[in-house]
Amino acid sequence: MKTAQITFIAGTVPFIYLGAMHAIIAFKDIEHPNYFTPLNDKVRSMMQETTLRITNKTSMWKAWLGFNISHGLGIFTFGIIMLLLGLLCFDQLKLMAPIAIAFSTTYLWLSVKFWFNKPTIGITIGLQLFILSYILLLLLN
Repeated sequence: MKTAQITFIAGTVPFIYLGAMHAIIAFKDIEHPNYFTPLNDKVRSMMQETTLRITNKTSMWKAWLGFNISHGLGIFTFGIIMLLLGLLCFDQLKLMAPIAIAFSTTYLWLSVKFWFNKPTIGITIGLQLFILSYILLLLLN
């Protein structure tokens, strides 16, 4: 394996880990709200009792959990797809790296704007590895 390929593959790890952990703890919140629940139990209770304007078939709490589960699965899937492409299609890495960089940059912006420091750190590491991989590809090929 070439250094650029190893670096690209390493960049997938934070996304796989963060996505999996996000989905797992959101799944746990279905039965035992502990992670994505508001600190004020009255707010969660209100979320459970409130439907959405778009439909009255679900509660705000169920929509919130569903969003967090699908968000985690989406990040996990991005990481897995990039990992497989990095392993199996290295010759196409010049095409994939800008996509990985754009996706990671978007998630970094979201993390800084809306989330907290742990995902920001992980996303930054993944993004830096994707950028380094792309630079190595451009310089060495």
